[in-house]
Amino acid sequence: MKKVLWFFLAIFLIQSCKRSPFGEPEKSYDRFEMYFSSIESKNDGGILNALKEVISDSTYALDCAFTELSENSIIDEIKAAKSRGAKVRIAFEGDSYSADTGYNALKDAGFKTGYGPQAEIFYGNVGSGVMRHNFCLSDERQIWISSGPPQSTQLNERPQMALRIGTDIYGLGREFRSEMNLLQEGMFGSRKGKVDFDTKFTVFDQVIGIYWGPQEDPLEVLAGEIEDSTSKIRLYSTSFLETNSKVQYNLKDVLNARAEKGLTISGIFDSGALFEEGSEVTGLNSSIEKKQLFSNLTGPGLNVFLLDEGLAEQRVVLYFGALRSKADSSDDSVLLILKGEYASKQVAAYLDSLAAKAIPISSQGADIATPNNHEVVINEILWQGSYTDSGTSNSSDEMIELYNTTSDTINLSGWKISCGTNSITIPGGAVIPANSLFVIADNKDGAISSAHYTVSSLSISNSTIICVLTDGDGTIVDTAGNLDADGDSTYESFSTYAGTMNSITGLNLLNDKAKNAGRRSMERINTTGNWDGTSVQNWMTNTLTVEQNVYVAQGFRKFTFASPGILRAKSLMLNRPYYFTTDSSTPNGVAKVTYTDNEADITSSPDTVIIQVSSSSDPAGLNLILTETANNTGVFKGSFSFTTSITGGNAIKVSSGDTIVVSANGISDSAKWYANNLVINEVRANCGADAANDYVEIYNPNPETISLAGMYLNRDSDCSISSQGFGTSVIDLSGDIMGNSFYTVGDKNWNATACSNFTPDNVSDVLNINSNDCVALTFWEGKLVSSSIHENVIDFVGWGTASVNESTAAPDLPGNNDECISRVVDGADTNNNSTDFVRRVDSGCSPGSSNPALPFNVIGATATTSTALTVTFNRTPKSGTGSDGAENASNYCIALTFDGNCNTPDLTVTAASLSGNIVTLTTSSQTSGTSYTVYVSNVVASAGSTSLTTNTATFGYPAAAATVKISELNSRLSSGCDLIELRVITGGDMNGIKVIEGGQLTDTVLVTFSSFIVSAGDIIVVHLDSTDTTNCNTASSGNETTAKNQYASATYPENYDTAWDWWSNDTGLTNTDNVVLVTDSSGTSIQDAIAFSNNDGGVSATGRTDYCAIYDGSIWDNTGIVNCSTDADSILQGLAVQDNDSLSTAVTGNSYQRVRDSVGNYCDSSPGKASDFTLASPTWGSDSALGGGACP
Repeated sequence: MKKVLWFFLAIFLIQSCKRSPFGEPEKSYDRFEMYFSSIESKNDGGILNALKEVISDSTYALDCAFTELSENSIIDEIKAAKSRGAKVRIAFEGDSYSADTGYNALKDAGFKTGYGPQAEIFYGNVGSGVMRHNFCLSDERQIWISSGPPQSTQLNERPQMALRIGTDIYGLGREFRSEMNLLQEGMFGSRKGKVDFDTKFTVFDQVIGIYWGPQEDPLEVLAGEIEDSTSKIRLYSTSFLETNSKVQYNLKDVLNARAEKGLTISGIFDSGALFEEGSEVTGLNSSIEKKQLFSNLTGPGLNVFLLDEGLAEQRVVLYFGALRSKADSSDDSVLLILKGEYASKQVAAYLDSLAAKAIPISSQGADIATPNNHEVVINEILWQGSYTDSGTSNSSDEMIELYNTTSDTINLSGWKISCGTNSITIPGGAVIPANSLFVIADNKDGAISSAHYTVSSLSISNSTIICVLTDGDGTIVDTAGNLDADGDSTYESFSTYAGTMNSITGLNLLNDKAKNAGRRSMERINTTGNWDGTSVQNWMTNTLTVEQNVYVAQGFRKFTFASPGILRAKSLMLNRPYYFTTDSSTPNGVAKVTYTDNEADITSSPDTVIIQVSSSSDPAGLNLILTETANNTGVFKGSFSFTTSITGGNAIKVSSGDTIVVSANGISDSAKWYANNLVINEVRANCGADAANDYVEIYNPNPETISLAGMYLNRDSDCSISSQGFGTSVIDLSGDIMGNSFYTVGDKNWNATACSNFTPDNVSDVLNINSNDCVALTFWEGKLVSSSIHENVIDFVGWGTASVNESTAAPDLPGNNDECISRVVDGADTNNNSTDFVRRVDSGCSPGSSNPALPFNVIGATATTSTALTVTFNRTPKSGTGSDGAENASNYCIALTFDGNCNTPDLTVTAASLSGNIVTLTTSSQTSGTSYTVYVSNVVASAGSTSLTTNTATFGYPAAAATVKISELNSRLSSGCDLIELRVITGGDMNGIKVIEGGQLTDTVLVTFSSFIVSAGDIIVVHLDSTDTTNCNTASSGNETTAKNQYASATYPENYDTAWDWWSNDTGLTNTDNVVLVTDSSGTSIQDAIAFSNNDGGVSATGRTDYCAIYDGSIWDNTGIVNCSTDADSILQGLAVQDNDSLSTAVTGNSYQRVRDSVGNYCDSSPGKASDFTLASPTWGSDSALGGGACP
């Protein structure tokens, strides 16, 4: 046994006479104060305030260690200490630091992480050991040490005790500083070397002994102190397990030994100490008085022993941690021995107050006389298990909470809870005080670490339809659920009632403001006189935010939402962590608020509550009235919007980057507001032709940095959004997106070399871009996103035939090519995917950087009536009637196409209206069949204010079909580059008119004209063999439809700028006996023809068929024809234009031309005849030369 030697004076002289290295204090810090929480009045007795004062007094150094840090006021005091120049060191528990609010807040504030002399925040004891310290040392002069962490719920709802010790003498503080030195170097738990050194200090009249765990075996010290007791022992414990395998050191055995020696011993045990697995409470000697103190929260905390009360040797032993064997082997903890009258009297009084509330431990369960009388009800069920903050699920980590509705304590010993086919029996000694809660959980190390009773056989199937609570005799006390809740004769699972079991996949860095994500308990809506748990209307889904979710264990608070030990906790929740824009017609511009509070439900009709809404721009803000969803629910909902002007109505004034706060009755929630929406900026498949290189790019158009925590990228392979949800693939995002910058998500197997050495910010193994897909940037991982405008959607893009999109789908993006769809201008979003996105090939895609500028062009004009036309742009033009607006009529000028300019307008524009990328103009009366050109000036694109590159388009109203005649032909040009020229007789539309080689409509079509307007006198040249880019079409010209110089001869040398040039891929005309036809616009009638021959005396069978078709059809002169099928070849050839062999092989040589008389009239016999044509020098693209006389 370890004896404690009390060499006070020696230690005082050696230790206490040393002066602080920080110099003499400006004021005396001598103090010894004790603080005790009150579970009856639910206050911490000044514990938190004492901590604030200790931290605020720090000038040079601040050393703290916490099992949990979530109070913002304490976090702010620590930041302020650093700002004052104090050297700050904070240690955290290693298994929960990553989810700790304080750790993350200090890290975000720039506190240095890691270990060693420069570290400011660090953690340790990962695994089976636990870092149980809660203390702060200020300038080595003031010490605050507590049994509980600086967390309001833990301090208000449980018996807790804290000390504040101040001394001008350097020594006691060195003990704490030495412990911090070890922790700063990563020396937690079992990594500390064992020591055997008794250290004592005197502050005022109190002698203080301090023993650190595990290096100084604190529980062996405690066992020694108990063994040395000679009179009376009183204790309160929150955890009472085997502390040592040796009987002489195990607390249960040491207490039993002292009881056998006749000492009076009384113990008060927290419910958790009584029911935790391995508890040794029931093994205590029967002569030891044992009481249970019921508290709504349980877990290791205060363990206090008052020894030899009233004697000279009376002393208090405090152990801050769990009474278990690991306290001497792996737990970081501390044991304090306080010798002196003051401490003993203070602790005696506190134990008296606890004893007054405690009840004797009894295994006699209460018998209920009336079935279904609801003396105890099933109040909350976490039926779907838990999710850790790191994304690990545990379907068996479940909970059932009971509530005592009466004003008497009820013993639950032997009662049963049956859920489906599974049942558990509540152990002996279990009690539930009046109007209190009793929590049963599956796993003490899971989300519900504060459970009063843990039992591994607790099992609630996700398809469970009912849970029943019965007393020891089998009388039904309460029922949760109903075999047929909705009356359709179908059994209902708990999911019909409340709670959520949302699968969370692909988690990397999780969101500490995931409003809807994860698993939420179902809670009974407590209403006086109506405890019917079979009614769906009496249940709701837990609505706590992450910040309010302090009732589950750390490490579970981001995705497991429940309130064990709390009767329907008040909650206040905004529906999303970020809002964008002031557009109240979109989800990004509306904030929805949900408030829950039983106490606010005070009348028999739906009530209202007032919520305060404020912003950084308007701290005074506004009062928002929320209305109860229905009578007796205690759930209130409402919404507000945003404005950049003055707060008014339900709109709060904001500016970009503002923090929005909603608050009521001491609770609050907050979000951020930004002026511009985050957008999906580019989507690409197979960058660098590598199938692994798909990516999605996000752009932040705001100057402020925005955290992506809590945002997800959802992709759906067939865009089959329904009420059941959305998201074939879900990728959670992490990190920040800087202002006016990009964030890219790529495939897990990304090949940077293939994609110009670009590396994405995030990778996933579920990103696979295909055609007709859609992607969404959301605040939720999928199941609650039911449309492109759902409140959880930040931005949405659908492409191809995607059935869901913003207004209209973007161009398709086949998944097997190296192409992308990207915004026309970075961040420009009109909520129309078709307008906002353009399809680009490899060179136009730009992962992680700005999209290349896209020209702004007029791409067409169409007359819709004789006084209206539409002008179409390739991008959405700027709206309005301003000088650069598309609705300013003076920005449009219309003239005859023939003029080539708009110096003298031929039509007047009186009005302009915009819809999408189309402007409708009101004009003066248009002449049918006339070709006009509209000239657009000054108008700029809506996105980026880009100026027009192409600003004209040709149109005609509604033009009748044009009529044309063959005016020139050469079938002998080299390389098959033959030419056919047409002359427009009546202006109009060329749409549907065909040029055919052969005498019948079914013969070879050389060209079919599309719609374009021509005027009388226009010339059209049809070029053959367009695919021969070596000889015929050297610059690959296209067909001209907008202007005669659309493909100008300067670039396309075979074209004629005075004619409309069209191209046929036919490889050349047959230069023997042949016919060329021109049809009307229907393609069913012939409006002109030419028969020509090489006059060699022999006609081929094909030539005869062609000739006979137009001779017999009276389309061509048939003089002398008796029977075309048998008439002599010479007769047939004699009627045709001849001689082909005299045609030139060069385009500059002789051609067949229609004859003009001396005054310019074209000869046009009906039917046509050979004398209408002559062999002459070519005039391609212009009128034939004047003849010498009259037409034949």
